[in-house]
Amino acid sequence: DAAFVAAAMAQGGGGPPVIFHQILCYDSFKPIFLCGVESLFRQTPRNHSEIWLWVRSQEQETTLKNLVSRLVPDAEEGPAIVYKRLEFDTIFQKTPFHSFYDPKALTRGLPLDPDRYGKHGWQAVYDAVRLAILHKYGGFYMDADHIVTRDASRLPYGFATYSRSAGANNAFYLPKGHEMTYDLMTWFLGNYSGSDWSQGPKAFKRLWEQGGWQGRCGSPSASSCSPHVQEWPPWIIHPVKYKVYMKTMLDPLYDDKAHAESRIADYAFMVHTYSHVSDEPEMEMLKKCTVSHPKDPIGEYARSVVGQQRVRHCPRTVDEMLCDALGEKPPCKKQKQ
Repeated sequence: DAAFVAAAMAQGGGGPPVIFHQILCYDSFKPIFLCGVESLFRQTPRNHSEIWLWVRSQEQETTLKNLVSRLVPDAEEGPAIVYKRLEFDTIFQKTPFHSFYDPKALTRGLPLDPDRYGKHGWQAVYDAVRLAILHKYGGFYMDADHIVTRDASRLPYGFATYSRSAGANNAFYLPKGHEMTYDLMTWFLGNYSGSDWSQGPKAFKRLWEQGGWQGRCGSPSASSCSPHVQEWPPWIIHPVKYKVYMKTMLDPLYDDKAHAESRIADYAFMVHTYSHVSDEPEMEMLKKCTVSHPKDPIGEYARSVVGQQRVRHCPRTVDEMLCDALGEKPPCKKQKQ
């Protein structure tokens, strides 16, 4: 892992510009959702890349623009931020997904037929559309619930892994029209199970190992694949495993805290925060900090690993989170003090 990081950091920023993709289709935007945008903006070189934020509606775009303008007010100092409309039928055209998904249901946001698409049908749609986006445009896809800790544009083409044996689809980087992306879409449909929430995360690792891509494309000398793709070491994106995340990242007294901080400092380009389980407990922790340490709630919050990372890499998001915890609109009274 240390050799991988050293090689990536030695690459510099001399390659082609990178398009970073985040899908932000929340019914309501909470400040904690935007750390991925702010930290990515802060870590990405100016004029080197673009950040594409995908939304479903004009209303979402307006709300998101308002939030982002407060988090990255010095927009000329970093990569361009572009707002894109997530129109599934258009994106799925000329991909294997086009004949599988019901355009009317997707366009109107209707419930998907559970007999055909499974109980996790909509989750599968979002797993699918990230593949279609990279097939059509290329670039670096990342879930919104990351804290970006290094310049991810230095990473080689490849994909995140949760562990040595488990795959992930929360972060991956592939060029436009790469044959691996097409094979991933084909594998996804051929092995579709909308009743399995891990359908998307399984795709990369299984195609890599069982579909022959590791041999075809995993080495710079591979002649049947250009450019070659790498399986990123787990700690590059997942320095803290899901099973111990809550204790390691939220508990300032946890005995493995120093170890986690060291892994992040030494290896991580991003920290995946598993928002589906951690967002509410993290906000509860911040609320408690406003009561237990009213003069410096952010300082107390930063004693946790996740608080430390957010304060360091998305400080304006943390200010917004504090106001949210206090139930006030920014700038809130704690900031005025």
